[in-house]
Amino acid sequence: EDLASVSEVHRPRGSDDLDNDGNKHERVGMHTAPSLDAEPAAKKQARHADSNFFQQTSKQLGARKVTLVLVRHGESTFNANPTMATKGTPDAPLTLRGKKQAISAGTQLLNLGYSPFNSHWVTSPLTRAMQTLTGALHAFDAPNVENAELLTPNVEVLDLVREQLMTIGDVGRPKSILLEQCKHLVAHKTCAESFEKLDECWWHAASENVVENEGRGDVTIRKREPLETVRLRASRLLKHVRTVHSRRREDDASSSSPFAVVIFGHGTLFNSLIELCGGARMLGAPERRLKNGEVVTVNLPA
Repeated sequence: EDLASVSEVHRPRGSDDLDNDGNKHERVGMHTAPSLDAEPAAKKQARHADSNFFQQTSKQLGARKVTLVLVRHGESTFNANPTMATKGTPDAPLTLRGKKQAISAGTQLLNLGYSPFNSHWVTSPLTRAMQTLTGALHAFDAPNVENAELLTPNVEVLDLVREQLMTIGDVGRPKSILLEQCKHLVAHKTCAESFEKLDECWWHAASENVVENEGRGDVTIRKREPLETVRLRASRLLKHVRTVHSRRREDDASSSSPFAVVIFGHGTLFNSLIELCGGARMLGAPERRLKNGEVVTVNLPA
């Protein structure tokens, strides 16, 4: 029996499959991940141990499922202009096209029934991911959702979902600045509580790997974040998803509304998460990097 299955894959028309370096990728892991044969033996063994544990747990738990929806952010300024990966300002925002993709993703989530009122939405603190979530929220305004103005969305900002630090576009903004820029999100209880848990500088090894160039308004990346730390974050994220699902079952066991953890995040992080859960082929997920604005629904064992 398959460990998990993708119920639907939604691909926005005409979206480019570009990373922050502007490169096109057709298969999961081709962005920065080395081939498995090139991995150190110890790391390869540890990764397979995680995957084996996932498979064993699946057999024990049978039919109980956890629904996870992956939403890759819309097109960013770095996706549209690859030269900005080395010459530009940090924390790449969405382009106009990316904002349209965010709205489209929201419509897809509305059609799936995974609203921010009956499900749990999680976003990376990087601007392009939060802008994608914000754009998607518009699909759940009135009249699409009755009494929407009276409902409180379940939105969480979680640094585990951030992208692998590879370019200046992956350098975030300090929490104090985000709080000022995201008042529309912080106004909601769950989002405000999650913001409080963020460090002021929450991206990877900020003080060691990122150097601000005074007077130029940009930064230099000394060293990329190791892929192994991304995999570790993916493992912790998966545990968090299961905790959220478990809490939902305990708090609202009688609810008939569809429930999912909807994650607004990034290509490399999603690649690692899919790999941890048994791989794209086993999940039925696309064997490539998710496209900008793409929505993928995956059912995992509880």
